[in-house]
Amino acid sequence: SLSEMIRHTIAPALAIDPQFQIHVVDLVAGGSLFGRIAKEDPQAIYLIENPLALEPPRKIWRKDITRTTKAQLSTMPRGLLNTLKRRQILDLMAYIRADK
Repeated sequence: SLSEMIRHTIAPALAIDPQFQIHVVDLVAGGSLFGRIAKEDPQAIYLIENPLALEPPRKIWRKDITRTTKAQLSTMPRGLLNTLKRRQILDLMAYIRADK
C-alpha cells in the first residue's frame, strides 16, 4: 500500500530484505567489519564491505571471527526524504509503485 511504502521510506530499517542485510563481524584480533555476506562456507565468510566498489568480497576465516550479528540498520539512508523537494518525493513514490 502507499502508506506502507511511505512508512518504509521514512524508516528504512523497519524491514530489511535479506539480500541487503548488513552484518557486523567481530574479530578475534579486535575491531569489527561491516558489510553484506556474499557467500559462506565451513571455513570462511565472504564480506562485501562497499557494494559500490568493484572489489571482490573480503574473505574472513571463521577462526578469526568471534561473533557475527545482523545489524539493525538499512543501507538506505535514514532521512532521505528530508533532502528531496515535494515534487521529487511524489516522483519517487510514483516510480516505486510503477515498478511492482
